[in-house]
Amino acid sequence: GAARGGAPPATVSRCGMVYVQPSLLGWRPVLLSWLDTLPAAITEAHKEQITGMFDWLVPPCLRIATKLCKQPQPMQEINLAQSLMRLYESLLDEFHDTARIAEMNENLVIVWLDSLFLFALIWSIGASVDEDGRRKFDSILRKLLVNDPPADLKIWMTSPARKVTQLIPEGGMMVYDFMFDKPSGKWRKWTETQEDVPISEEATYTSIIVPTVDTIRYTFLIDTFVTHKKNFMFVGPTGTGKTAYIKRHVSSGIDAEKFSYSFMNFSAQTSANMTQDIIDGKLDKRKKGVFGPPMGKQMIIFVDDLNMPQVE
Repeated sequence: GAARGGAPPATVSRCGMVYVQPSLLGWRPVLLSWLDTLPAAITEAHKEQITGMFDWLVPPCLRIATKLCKQPQPMQEINLAQSLMRLYESLLDEFHDTARIAEMNENLVIVWLDSLFLFALIWSIGASVDEDGRRKFDSILRKLLVNDPPADLKIWMTSPARKVTQLIPEGGMMVYDFMFDKPSGKWRKWTETQEDVPISEEATYTSIIVPTVDTIRYTFLIDTFVTHKKNFMFVGPTGTGKTAYIKRHVSSGIDAEKFSYSFMNFSAQTSANMTQDIIDGKLDKRKKGVFGPPMGKQMIIFVDDLNMPQVE
């Protein structure tokens, strides 16, 4: 539930809330209810496989991210586990097509489920740490995958290790440098997934973004989250391209037939009411008290400088 904020105790007792510490509840109840929402082609056997992967890797990885590394934006363990579930389910589009999955080789389906889980793990729990943390997360995750956990993590290994069919390649690169390619069933470098495109002569200097491993992977993540209607937040130091990536992709890389978009900047003076007025001003009035984007579209709202306003 939401934070109680300034409500007096008398009001709270009337709504009958029971407060449970997140640390006591843990992320597993969320996992169990999430499994029921997965696409039809994911069978009970697949769900067992997915649960096994969660039970094996999530506890040690949460420990690495929250205790052994620095998080630029501190996160609760339940949130990190939910981020993993959201990204994972966004990568399972093919499983909505039961006939197609039934025709696939079952071994390949298993490779997909394992590898997409690892990819989602790296870009949820593993993506919440800073630059040094990524190096640490990379080296420890590789050890976990070959069932060689560091001694201080063994107490967090509550579930038996599983054999992963496709290990993430090494070659002096980090797990963050690879993506899982479904058609080939193999891990590929991000940089191999995009052809070289020459910069057009008309391009203005400020609009030029040279494709690098960062632009490719962050654009992929933006696209995955937006098209699956998942909220996400980019956190990082200034001048690392967060705004540029999002603006470029949302304004030109996303189907304009399905989505309209609105960009807003927060400043130190922004208040909740102003924010609501800005959003309302960009929507059409459907009927009394109901606002929405043009019919048949969904609106993407991008908020820049989220950390600027004073807390009300």
